[in-house]
Amino acid sequence: MLGIFRSSIHTRRLAVLLASALTVSSAVPLLSADLRPDYQPVAYAIKGARIVPVAGDPIEVGTVVVRDGVIVAVGPADKVEVPYDAEVIEGKGLVVYPGFIDLYTTSGQIAGVTRSQTGEGRTVNYADFALPRTPPDNRNGITPEYEVSKALDLSTLADDRRKLGFTDVLVAPGGAIATGQSALVVTSGLPRRESVLKSPVALHISMSNTALRGAGMYGEADHDGHAHGGMAGTLDAADFTQAPGTPIAPVSPPGTPATPADAPVGRRRAGGGGGGAAYPTSLMGVVSHLRQAMLDAQNHHERLAFYDKIGGPRPANDPALDALYAARTKVMPVWWEANTRDEIHRSLDLADEFGTEAVIVGGREANKVVSRLRSKDIAVVLRLDFPEEPRVPTEAEYRRRPVEERDDPLEVLVEKENNGKEGVAVAKTLSAANVRFAFAAEGAGNSSANFYSQLRKVIAAGLSKDAALDALTRRAAE
Repeated sequence: MLGIFRSSIHTRRLAVLLASALTVSSAVPLLSADLRPDYQPVAYAIKGARIVPVAGDPIEVGTVVVRDGVIVAVGPADKVEVPYDAEVIEGKGLVVYPGFIDLYTTSGQIAGVTRSQTGEGRTVNYADFALPRTPPDNRNGITPEYEVSKALDLSTLADDRRKLGFTDVLVAPGGAIATGQSALVVTSGLPRRESVLKSPVALHISMSNTALRGAGMYGEADHDGHAHGGMAGTLDAADFTQAPGTPIAPVSPPGTPATPADAPVGRRRAGGGGGGAAYPTSLMGVVSHLRQAMLDAQNHHERLAFYDKIGGPRPANDPALDALYAARTKVMPVWWEANTRDEIHRSLDLADEFGTEAVIVGGREANKVVSRLRSKDIAVVLRLDFPEEPRVPTEAEYRRRPVEERDDPLEVLVEKENNGKEGVAVAKTLSAANVRFAFAAEGAGNSSANFYSQLRKVIAAGLSKDAALDALTRRAAE
């Protein structure tokens, strides 16, 4: 999915064995604490350790050779030659296993960062003017130019994920609609300039119900307090004072100072401030808003080409449209957050319409669209965030309950239990259908107990251990 190993056939063969990196389980440091902090051997070999490969049986006594940060040899100790210039690390009692890749998290970012590079839009008095269309600089929820790599804060994330066995994490922007560009970072704890492995990885588009509610589009506040392009507002009839038929003015994000009484109604601040609820406020509006932005990106590119060749009025500097055009021309991959069957179909339909690539993030009901995913070779990033399975009483137990304790009908409880079991078994279904998939630890909590318990549920539901390890390593890196 990431294409990390596509540049080298030799490296790809090694990737099949140990993925992108290795993790060493040890109670003692590998290198002496007396060494200088910047010391880095040209090559080193972990000799005599137990090696757990991605596929196949463990190598009980093996050797791993690393040169310039790249694994160059792996195998039984008696068959791998240690280079003369390699520093040898005694591996007896150590276990070397593939470094996991967490393919989606919205953690590890500086809060309150301004995402838009286009600045404020034109001041429009929406109460006085009935505009025939949405202004072209209305970018509520459209910040594809935002790069996560410029706002990373890995102080906590790197340590938490490293303790879980992850050597790489894909950090993506949260929010709704076109949220920005993700970055793949290593969990080494090194400074940012040394931690970013690849940026950008993909443009992220999210139109799932969960994301839209989180961004305030359905009248609910954002869970992390971010405006995400000025959409964290509520549709309150008491505040709705605009003339009938006029576009809905943007809303102020939480914490924005009150608009002065003499300020024009609907004035857009950097966060998209103004009175009333933000447009769009419905799923239909979200789709139309994104579609218009994609059409604007195509038109913007054509106008730029005309200007460069013929001249005329200079098109505006618009990095948002430039990023969307890169997605439309498949220069930049696009990852679509979608969980339900309808959300997945909708995302794939829009990807076809806009001409973008598609990777599905979430995929809770991917088992219901498996034939389409397989036929189009669509990869899926599954979240390990399964809820606790409810205990469903028998009919006799249910009837003995007082009426006030019967929160749901028995049929609903049974349906919830079945849906939960189906969700845990999605990975097994995708694996059996040869649909590419990987895992994201988001939602499992930053504890080994939660993460591994969720992973064990997937394996108990029928996914083989080799396939699970493959999804956390080689498949994630492809």
